[in-house]
Amino acid sequence: YSPLHNVRRPWEQHPDKSIQYPSTMLLTADHDDRVVPLHSLKLLATMQHVLVTSLDKSPQTNPIIARIECKAGHGAGRPTQKTIDEAADRYGFMAKMLEAHWIE
Repeated sequence: YSPLHNVRRPWEQHPDKSIQYPSTMLLTADHDDRVVPLHSLKLLATMQHVLVTSLDKSPQTNPIIARIECKAGHGAGRPTQKTIDEAADRYGFMAKMLEAHWIE
């Protein structure tokens, strides 16, 4: 199975023409030796190209973004600060997409 080769415009294949991909954040690291960052970047570029090429016809309003960790690998042995930064970005993205509000 290849996600890259299965990116389709859902509104062209579904009766509901307003259907779209969910908000998506791909995570990668520039020195990852297990999953080459090119794969994440290629999927991101394909999704953006297929889903947002024709903005006048595309109902896609949910963001499709990538977070690229610099000077990092697959995750083992990385500094605590990098782990905290990634968690903050992930939770911040989820909170924004869910329209969560901070309550003290």
